[in-house]
Amino acid sequence: AKPESEGGKPLPATSTDGSKIFPENVAGLFYVDEKCIECDACVGAAPDSFVIENGHAYVFAQPKDAKGIAACDEAMAGCPVDAIHRNE
Repeated sequence: AKPESEGGKPLPATSTDGSKIFPENVAGLFYVDEKCIECDACVGAAPDSFVIENGHAYVFAQPKDAKGIAACDEAMAGCPVDAIHRNE
């Protein structure tokens, strides 16, 4: 399924390690959980998808193409606390 900003794959309540997922994340391929330390690395890697507000990052727009997905994968790989996940 292609990621979309509207009507994307619903997000689980927790990530695989049991951390709560921030409710601000839009449904789709990527999400940020409560381990986020507001380091801003994801915003640097994928500013079209991640934003920091209220003391943490979240996905405000899911990537719409391969370039966007690659940027989000880069953000996920660069997260120092493993707070970004793929919803698969």
